[in-house]
Amino acid sequence: MLFFKKPKFVSGLLPDPRPEEEKKKDYLTEEVLMAQPLEWIDFEVWKRDPEVQEMLNELPVYNQNGAGSCVAHSIALIATINNWKEEGKAIKFSARGIYARRQNKGTPGMYFHNAAELFRTYGVVFESILPSENLTEEQANRLDDYLPSFDLVGKVYAPKNYFWVNSFQEVVQVISRGIPVQIGVRFRSGEWDKVVPEVNPAKSYSDLPYGHSVVVLPNSFF
Repeated sequence: MLFFKKPKFVSGLLPDPRPEEEKKKDYLTEEVLMAQPLEWIDFEVWKRDPEVQEMLNELPVYNQNGAGSCVAHSIALIATINNWKEEGKAIKFSARGIYARRQNKGTPGMYFHNAAELFRTYGVVFESILPSENLTEEQANRLDDYLPSFDLVGKVYAPKNYFWVNSFQEVVQVISRGIPVQIGVRFRSGEWDKVVPEVNPAKSYSDLPYGHSVVVLPNSFF
């Protein structure tokens, strides 16, 4: 008889370590969207839209496996959504070119701001030429198969810029305009598997040692 130990959850999203002065330099939602009236599509109407059905059917699933690469994989999914909107093609992109360049390489997980800057600088390349799914943490850190010419491909899919949202209302404002949003959640050990989260409020980040990154799809839901 064989027994398998349940893998320990790796924290993929790390708390923002930047000083407050640095954070104030970020592009904010109101600077980009201004005070435009909110246009929201009812969920039932949204999910019956043929274009939405096509998007949901074509968007690939990204699997980080045991690596702490959820932030980079979220970026790759956003790149897929952006390309689907621009060219009508849901290309699957690699998360490894971003994750393996992170500033805290050597420890699992990644910072949002670091991933955004790497996405803007290097873009993303195709998953088919730089596999990033179902890797161990050690494998996700490798870039020995990354060719210099990949940078030219990656920059084709790089964004010009990005901006920050600081409240749920701002998330709603952004996705109602057809723009995907990357958000993070933090939780305690074992809490991720529970249907009902723990009700004791956290007093600090040390109370919530694990972090995860997900993408809110344009116009509606996770």
